[in-house]
Amino acid sequence: HMRVGACAGLAARYLARDDASVVGMLGSGGMAETYLRAFAEVRKLREVKVYSPTPANREAYARKMSEMLGVPVTAHDGVEEVVRGTRPIAFASILFFVEKFRREGIKNLAVVLPEDAPGYVTGGFSVLKQARNVPHPNAAQVFINWYVSRPGQEVYERTMLATSRRKDVKTGIPSYLVPRPGVEYFEAYSEARYLGRHVVVKAITDALGKR
Repeated sequence: HMRVGACAGLAARYLARDDASVVGMLGSGGMAETYLRAFAEVRKLREVKVYSPTPANREAYARKMSEMLGVPVTAHDGVEEVVRGTRPIAFASILFFVEKFRREGIKNLAVVLPEDAPGYVTGGFSVLKQARNVPHPNAAQVFINWYVSRPGQEVYERTMLATSRRKDVKTGIPSYLVPRPGVEYFEAYSEARYLGRHVVVKAITDALGKR
């Protein structure tokens, strides 16, 4: 989660108000931890408010981050308590919850894609593979065939909020998730990049050592 937190820290450094000191955190997992650590590096924090659906998780997060950063972190029972009068607001979660909170009435949530950095195209949630010598290979084939069919991709698109590669799948997902014609995106899951990942892994291992 460190690289994601670092990006959030950069965003806060250059986009948050200079006097921003009260953070509203939606989410209490690994990203929420690295987000807050990054915010504390670029702004002087005086208060943090956190909400996540599971009370035990948000309370544990509040205790841990209070001790780590020396800043009061309080757990709250609802989104409204966290976001009202707070800036910056960090959304340490996935797009599914962005849309969930919008449906629940939180209107001031924005997904910002600058013109000079419009995002990237990726395989979404990993790659579907079929293992060799499994007990029921036909069952795996049936599932894969259904998964790439139109009904399967409609389920995938609605559930994961990720655009299907099929042109005949139209589920009404948010427009910011759909690649725009004429825009040049970074292809994170192109064949060359996917098959060449061992080079990156080796470079990281050489730099950090085996742990």
